[in-house]
Amino acid sequence: MTNKNILFFVFVLFIIVGYFVFQNSFSSISPKSYSKNPIKQIDIDKDDDIMSLDKMEKELKNFDEKVKSIDSELNIDKYKIDNKRHSSEYYTNIFNQLDKDSVKNISKKSDVEPIKAVSVDENSLVKINKGDVFELPLLGNSVYNVKVDQKVQNKNGSVTITGNLVENNNYSVIMTKGKERTFMTVSTPDGSYEVEIKNGEGYVYSVKDIEKKRIDYNKPDTLVPPNYDR
Repeated sequence: MTNKNILFFVFVLFIIVGYFVFQNSFSSISPKSYSKNPIKQIDIDKDDDIMSLDKMEKELKNFDEKVKSIDSELNIDKYKIDNKRHSSEYYTNIFNQLDKDSVKNISKKSDVEPIKAVSVDENSLVKINKGDVFELPLLGNSVYNVKVDQKVQNKNGSVTITGNLVENNNYSVIMTKGKERTFMTVSTPDGSYEVEIKNGEGYVYSVKDIEKKRIDYNKPDTLVPPNYDR
């Protein structure tokens, strides 16, 4: 065998061995190994982070909406509680009718007959405040209610309450309550009245009846100047 043939044989053998070595090295790289590629892995982690951030934002949004809903409900409940705490009261049966002859604590007006006698729940009178509504005693054939517009504490210790009829606010009521006595002037579509109470009981008078006794209709209603020559 010549030297040229030997060199050719070695060259061919080298190529064959190299081919098998390269083939085996390429086949050893599995698809799984590609997923472990640092660059590819970073891309996958980045996608996962984006997905998790989106999910977190949605969860936070849902949580925020739930908090707002709960806060809104709490505010509504608080409003209801405060509104109930400061809402107006409606007082009925403060005044109750009595027999005129049963009243012992106060005397009748001289020459004026009361239209009725009443008892008063003075504890309820003390509690009445601005915005409250209380029922008047029966006057004529109608029942009227008063909405309190103002309550004033006077220097002498008495309390003055003013208001208007719920049924017609063109008519007013003024009530002054002292330690023992309560005095009311009441204006209604049926007429005007005065109420005098002492220690929880008293009388209701018609203003017309009072005026009739105070005015002498037998006297002339004109004034004649002195030294007037006819």
